[in-house]
Parts: sequence; C-alpha cells; structure tokens
Amino acid sequence: MATKRKKKLEIISVDTNFWIYHLEGHPAYSPITQVALKNWLINNTSVIISPLTLTECLVLPLKKNSPSVVHAYHQLFNLPIVKIKDFTAQIATIAAQVRAKYDINTPDAIHLATAIHHQASFFISNDLRLKKVKEIPIVNFSSLSTSLRSSLQTQSNNPKQIPSLATKISQYNP
Repeated sequence: MATKRKKKLEIISVDTNFWIYHLEGHPAYSPITQVALKNWLINNTSVIISPLTLTECLVLPLKKNSPSVVHAYHQLFNLPIVKIKDFTAQIATIAAQVRAKYDINTPDAIHLATAIHHQASFFISNDLRLKKVKEIPIVNFSSLSTSLRSSLQTQSNNPKQIPSLATKISQYNP
C-alpha cells in the first residue's frame, strides 16, 4: 500500500518582524522563531527576503550604535537558507499592484511582491492587516505558534534531536 508523502516546503518568505523578534529575544515570539529556523535549516527550506528586510532590521542597531547587533543580523542573513533577492522592476511592478489593490504601505508591498515573484509557499508576518492580501497565503505568528507547539515540545523532550541555531550560525560566519 502506497503512503502519501507530505510535500516539502521549498520556499517561504518572512516579514522583518520575524527577524527582529528572533534577535531581540521577544518573550512570546522568539521561541517560535527559534524552532522555525531550526526546522528550516534541517529541511534546507529557502527563506527569501528583500534587501529592504536588512535595511529595516539595521536601522535601530545603527541608531543605537550597536555593532554587535548589526553583526548578528549579518550572520543571520548569511545562513545558507536565507536568500536576499534583488529588487527588480518586475518586483516593483507587483509591489505597486499589491499596494494599489490592498492599500498597504510600500515596504509591506515590496516584501509581499518579493515573495509572490519568487513563488514562496506563504509569507509569515505578525501584521494582521496583510491577511487581506489574496495573492499569497499569509501566516500569522499565532498560527505558526500553534503549528510549532508540538515541535517545541519534541525539542524540549529531546534537545539533541535538533542542532542548535547558534551552532549553525557560527558555522557560517561571513
């Protein structure tokens, strides 16, 4: 008897807030980002972002003159699964269409257009206003939290099962 295999997610996209929650150690969302990144590393899932994500992440650490945080973001975005995609005329056009259709701000439109153009399976964001976008499924952190709870439980019961993210990051220093 043949068994159905789950389709592996090959490309996903995440909003800037995911990365900020991750590095700032947000009490509610950092555990979710930890598990998500570990799972994506293990499964070699491509995580695509626009260059704007890096810009948005670096603003506050640069204002606060925090070179260690700037370095940490560069390390994170140099993980082999993270793909910073160029901002092209095609993506700009999609962003304009999404912005016009849904009346969302330009940065969000650029993030979504990047995900749409590169055919991401879904876009993860904590911005509930993006749920109205129909061109790509939007996954909210609360949904992600529910789906990753079992992973967190498995991980806490068997910490050797999933390699630590810190180990993975240290292997890919720029």
